[in-house]
Amino acid sequence: MRSIKFCYLKKKDKLLVFKWRNSYFVNRFLLKKKINLNEHNHWFLEKLKKNNSLAWIIFFNKEKIGLVQLEKLKNKTCNAGFYISKKKYSYLTFLIINLLHYKVFIELGYKFIESYINIKNKKIRKLNKMSGYKEGKKKSRDFINTRLTYSKWLKSLGYKYLKGNYGNI
Repeated sequence: MRSIKFCYLKKKDKLLVFKWRNSYFVNRFLLKKKINLNEHNHWFLEKLKKNNSLAWIIFFNKEKIGLVQLEKLKNKTCNAGFYISKKKYSYLTFLIINLLHYKVFIELGYKFIESYINIKNKKIRKLNKMSGYKEGKKKSRDFINTRLTYSKWLKSLGYKYLKGNYGNI
């Protein structure tokens, strides 16, 4: 945790995030594969201005390596996700997903994460299960709905990993 930080998205990050979002490494598992600059500008402004839509840049050893985002859906429920922009940082995925859960459940006080995941993204599906997610109905041909509750996360390997390595959280 000491070398990974989530820092609020800033205007200067706009083109970097656009580049990441349209890279094959990132977009192959996203709902919408390519976005144009106008779509990105609209999305980016929402993240900067809305209270129910948040985004953070993931820093590792002072280098920008990815994005975390959150959308409030309803009372105490959100959609949350992240991506890492470079394959060489993929080994941080388990830590980042659980730092995201810490942010959502402990810092922001949500009780549920409702999301979706690409069916072909088998590694993240496995990590999600280790973190307590339950898979639901298919959202579309390539995506499945997922749900994580605060209470399930507290019993998960992910929570135990954070607590064991970083103390009482």
